[in-house]
Amino acid sequence: MIWHDLVDQHDALRERGYSEVAKELRKRIGTLAARQHCAPMFQGRLSDKTEDKRSRRTEVLIKGSQSPIGDPIPLQNLPSVEHPKLWIYALLDDREKRLLKYTVRLDGRWAADQAPFTISVELDDRLMGSGACGHPILHCHMGVDHDRRPQFRLPLPALTPWEALDWLITQLDERHEPAPWPAPGASPS
Repeated sequence: MIWHDLVDQHDALRERGYSEVAKELRKRIGTLAARQHCAPMFQGRLSDKTEDKRSRRTEVLIKGSQSPIGDPIPLQNLPSVEHPKLWIYALLDDREKRLLKYTVRLDGRWAADQAPFTISVELDDRLMGSGACGHPILHCHMGVDHDRRPQFRLPLPALTPWEALDWLITQLDERHEPAPWPAPGASPS
């Protein structure tokens, strides 16, 4: 049963502590800065906010606004997109070493036709919808924006927040593809 297996895989990916999540996300932001896709200061601005000292729930985000997922990181030097913004958010229970939920989201306009878009990978903290096909625990929203139709909610394999970030950047610039396909007829390495 592929859908039951997918739910189990999504649940298993939650076994992450704050230090691993924060370290890997900072490393990815550092890579984006080194490739001149964002200002280097954002690597240091990704920080934590403890929601409740007793429960040890910790949020990882770019602090600043009243948005529940923090401030966006403005991206640059992505030729297919204008005004891209990247949000990174994770909520962890550090006492249990458990990733409760995360969002890695890109908004912008396609350079070719100025059409707005959003791509958002989200791990929910609870079951939503009627099942794995209707609202998977880990899914990707794709559409004009997060609220308007047409919008699609697509199931994903188990991805950590930093793997989701790698995938999102690849959607904007294929030079960042971590596993390029070999040319037809070439043997895979």
